[in-house]
Amino acid sequence: MRKNSQLMKLFIVLLICTAFIFSSSHFGAYAFEKSQKSSGKYIKGTSIGSLLIEGKSQFEASEFLQKKYADWIKNTTIFFQYGDNRTPIDLKLFHLDQVKTIDMIKNGQKTPVSIDIDSNKMAQQISLLFPQISSKDFAIDKLSKKMIEMASSLRSGNYTLNLFDEYLKTETNGIVSKTTMKIAGDSQELQLFLTSNSKIEIPAQSNFSLLDFLKNQKLEGISPETLSFIATAIYNVVLPTNFSINERDIGNTLPPYADLGFEAKLDPKQNLDLAFYNPNKGNYFLELNADKNNLMVSLTGGEFPYTYKMTATGIAHFAPKKIIQYSPILSPGQIKVTTVGVFGHYVKVYKDEYLGDAKMNQELVSEDYYSPVPTVEIHPLNSTSSESITTTSTLQTQQETQSSNIVQSSPTSSTQSDTTNESGTNGN
Repeated sequence: MRKNSQLMKLFIVLLICTAFIFSSSHFGAYAFEKSQKSSGKYIKGTSIGSLLIEGKSQFEASEFLQKKYADWIKNTTIFFQYGDNRTPIDLKLFHLDQVKTIDMIKNGQKTPVSIDIDSNKMAQQISLLFPQISSKDFAIDKLSKKMIEMASSLRSGNYTLNLFDEYLKTETNGIVSKTTMKIAGDSQELQLFLTSNSKIEIPAQSNFSLLDFLKNQKLEGISPETLSFIATAIYNVVLPTNFSINERDIGNTLPPYADLGFEAKLDPKQNLDLAFYNPNKGNYFLELNADKNNLMVSLTGGEFPYTYKMTATGIAHFAPKKIIQYSPILSPGQIKVTTVGVFGHYVKVYKDEYLGDAKMNQELVSEDYYSPVPTVEIHPLNSTSSESITTTSTLQTQQETQSSNIVQSSPTSSTQSDTTNESGTNGN
């Protein structure tokens, strides 16, 4: 009994000690907070944006805020980016409302820094940095809100705001490029392709291979001529965009449906492909339609930051050689043409990149050369001199001395007459 009484006394002592320690920490903190308030000092956990101001008076906090804002202005750079152009802006656009910020402070809590920005000056800044585009095309209020959010934290550093990707008012499903080509070859094969493939998706930031697409659709049975015709139309649509061409082939001779510099040959058996990359954040769609005479192809999706124009230059045409063969089978005066000569061609194609009316960049896209095909004629054997004939030969060949000279050239040529080779602006 005595032992239990001692244990009870010990328990009571421990309980009293525990209560004393708990109440001391609780009421001590409360007393400290009251003393801080009464002394005009901010308590622990009080901050303005990312700035801790605990233990500071209102006056000290105001001075501290002003100093840190000046440091932020000095050590921060905000860039506006449009396409490849990245330009720093003037941070004088921002205005710190110091009085309002201090008045909003609540003890023990985080208070945002009150910063304003003049939307009109913002629009003027965009027009000054990018005079080729209109500030009315941008969501200025959305842009201002984002900039105020960045500034309110007072965290120094370099920031980039992509005007085109995030703040441009743009249609998302407009036609950005289109072409029309006269139908060549087997129209039934073309209709077979279009039946299930009138709309082809080009996913965002991904590669696209027309050859792989055909394999997935099990359309390899279509003739290379028809496939090349379709590939050429698609190539003409994709070329004047910001898509990059990964693979493109041409034939030995320029087909009648293609303009010089704008052919794309497709042949599954020879593994000749048309492949390209969509670098944009949005999906695009190739839309193919045909009537009795024409194939119409368009690319739909979001606008591009630039417009693109294609230029064919350095065009040259090469006359075919003539090869004369001799045969004793032909009668005197008789000439037989076994191969009709075909002119050779050469061209360079450039992609010109424009921001408004200003030319920003030029890229060499392709340099195409088609060898001339010689004309082959068979003449009667007795049309040559007896000294130059070997009597034991039944067929002799003589190549004329004329060479494959350039017979026509042009320093610069505009793009195809049947193809719209400009892009970047939505249209219908």
